[in-house]
Formats: sequence, structure tokens, C-alpha cells
Amino acid sequence: MEKKINYQFKILYFFGILFIVACHCSYGGISLGYEWFYPGAFHLALFAFGSGYFYKTSSEDHILAYIWKKFKHLMVPVLLWNAAYGVILQVLRHNKFMFGEDITLYNLFIAPLINGHRFALDFPIWYVFPLFVVQTVTVLLRKPLSKHEKVNDWVVLAISLIIGFAAAYAGRIGWNRNLRLLFVRAGYLFPFYQLAIVYKNKWEKHDKLNNLAYFGIIFALQLLIIAKYKTTIYYTLAWAIGFDKGTIFTPTIVAVLGIAFWLRVCRIITPILQKSRLVMMIADHTDAVMTHHIFSFFLLNTAYALINKLSGGTLLSAFDWTKYRTDVQYTFCPDGLVQFRIIYLIVGLTLPLLVVILQKKIKEKVKEKIKWKK
Repeated sequence: MEKKINYQFKILYFFGILFIVACHCSYGGISLGYEWFYPGAFHLALFAFGSGYFYKTSSEDHILAYIWKKFKHLMVPVLLWNAAYGVILQVLRHNKFMFGEDITLYNLFIAPLINGHRFALDFPIWYVFPLFVVQTVTVLLRKPLSKHEKVNDWVVLAISLIIGFAAAYAGRIGWNRNLRLLFVRAGYLFPFYQLAIVYKNKWEKHDKLNNLAYFGIIFALQLLIIAKYKTTIYYTLAWAIGFDKGTIFTPTIVAVLGIAFWLRVCRIITPILQKSRLVMMIADHTDAVMTHHIFSFFLLNTAYALINKLSGGTLLSAFDWTKYRTDVQYTFCPDGLVQFRIIYLIVGLTLPLLVVILQKKIKEKVKEKIKWKK
């Protein structure tokens, strides 16, 4: 039997990774309703929501196997790529580049699980371990109630909301380093993972409100929040910044509204975008985009630097060599035109796909050699 593909959630993943890449290159020269739903308020929660939607209750039958499977799928690539970028960074640091830190055992094996950001070129992968923690805690909480399906979703949702509010409070009081930071990161994401499970099991079949009423409610609620705080609320979850805005409930509320908005937008535009092979490939490899888009920015900057140098400074004369060597998120805009940042957005979304293609080719070659030897 052919597996049915949920294209709406694939498109949701595509926009989720687009928002993350855009936020890392000064919004990518475009705005997709950021004045109303700023990505920093919901884009990471959106990924937790998407991951939770595909949670299988059968995972509760073999917890250790499930946790080990998730560790291999999520954490092993993170540790391997972290080591690879650590090596690349050391070469750069010996050639006048000044971002990132040196290779140490802590930076190789511990930092990716707590703070991240050590090797700069892959700093967005800090997100992976908090998501792994959320997945692990979820299955451990759901297991004792696995025989009580009617209440399991609601009980775990209630617990996850309490943890989410506690994480927001911890962010307010300055928990932004080490294990305390891990609690804020994972705790913030936890409710959205469980909300997706409840949505799939309980609410999705009732999600039939017409678009006019649906968007009217969301925009009205968002406008009330904007009017109350005189701005669009957002957060920097990476370092637990911004949780002093609003109440301990506000981070969850604004993220839910952002997710709800884009969930319906994706439902509307799915018939169009599901036909795009590029969009589908990006949606299928958000992990690769998350891992490699900062290095893709660096490669683009390197191309700009070469053009500037080979032309004797006559081309791209405003290119800032100091920022190139010190700021891993430097975005060069010829003539100061911010619209040129869309090149960073495009490169950040597509160049990592070459890594995916290369990995597949290497695997195929290895398999062929193994078969030949046998």
C-alpha cells in the first residue's frame, strides 16, 4: 500500500526553514507578513509542532528502541557535522578569521548538547538537542497512560503547558546558560510538540472553519496583543532573550497564533507548491538546510571577496573585509540595497541540498563496492 503524503505539513516545514534562514540573513530582503507574525515568535515552535504531528503512539511500546532511533537520527549527525565544522573553523582561524572557538573535547561533545554555537559555521544545530529532549520526555510521560487513550493526550498536554510556562518564567529571570538554558529551550518547545499530537488526534477533523472567519479571529487576537504591548512580540530562544515581554503565557500564545496562521496558509497554497520539486526537496531536507545554511552564507561572502580582490577593489568596492572575517552572519548588500539579501536566502536554502546529493552519491558508491566485493 502506497504511503499517503501529507503535503500540507511538508509545505509547513518548507516555510519553517525559510523563516529560520531568513532570520539569519537579516530577513532575506523580503517580508512575509513579519509586521504581524514575526518569525522569531513562532518559527522554532513551528518545527516542534510539525515534528509532534508525526509522532506515533506505537513508539510507546518500545521506548528504549524509540529513544535510540531518535538519537541516531538527530544527534549522531549533529556530533559528526559539529566535528567537521570544527576542523574547517580551525583552518579559517589560522587564516585571519576570528569567529568561533578552538577544538576541545567540551566543544566537540558537550557544547552541542547544552549551548551550541562553538564553531559558528553550524550554530543553528543547537536546536536539535532540545527537540530530542522534548521527544524523549514526551514518550516517557505518555507511556504510563498509554492504555488510557481518551485522557492521555489531555494529561500530557496539561503537563507540557505547565512546563512551557515555567520555561518562560525561567527565561524572564535570566536562565540563559548551560543546563538552565537547556531547560528554557526544551521547556518552551514542549507544549507545541504535544499540541500537534492533540491537533492530529482530536482537532484536525474539526478544523473546517471558513478562511474568512479563521483569519479574522487570528488577526483580531494578534492585533489585541500588538495593541497591548505596542509592538510585535518575539523571542530569541537560542539565548532565552525577550521573555520579559508580556507574561509567562505570552510566548505560547503568540507562537500558537503564528503557527495557526501559517498552518491555514499552507493548506490553501499546498495544491500549487506541492508540484515544485525544489520546494519538496527543501521540505524533505530541513535538517541539512538547518546544518549548512550559515556555511552557505560564508561561501557566498567568499565569492564576493574573491571578486573584490581579483578586480583590485574596483568591483564590490563596499565589501567589508573586517566583517567578513569576524561576523559569520555578515550580509553584503551592493549599494546598500537590502533587497540583495535575497541572494543569501536563496543560497542558504539551496546550497545545502548539494551536500544531500553528494551524500547520496557516496552511499551509492559504497554500496556498489560492498556488493562487488561480495
